[in-house]
Amino acid sequence: MPNIVLYGCTEEVANDITLMIQSAFDGKPYEKDYVITVVQSDVRDCNDTPQPFIRLATTDQPHNAEIIQFLRGFHLDLEVLRLEAFFEKE
Repeated sequence: MPNIVLYGCTEEVANDITLMIQSAFDGKPYEKDYVITVVQSDVRDCNDTPQPFIRLATTDQPHNAEIIQFLRGFHLDLEVLRLEAFFEKE
C-alpha cells in the first residue's frame, strides 16, 4: 500500500494536492491501494524558508516509478522510503 505523506503544506495546498492525486489515480490498478496522509507541520530550512515536501513509503511495486514520476510534477522535494513489508490489519 503506497502511503503518500504531505509535510509542511498549508491546508489549501494539501487539499489541492490530494484532489489532484485522487483524480490522477482514478482508474489505475492501484486506485484502491494507496493512502494519503497529511501531517500538519511547519517545515523550514536554515534560512527560515518554508520547505514542504512529499514522502512516499511503499513496498516494491510495479507501479512505483509511475507514482514517483507523477509526484515529482508537484515540484516539491520528494523522499521515497522502500518498506521491507506491509501487513494489512486483520
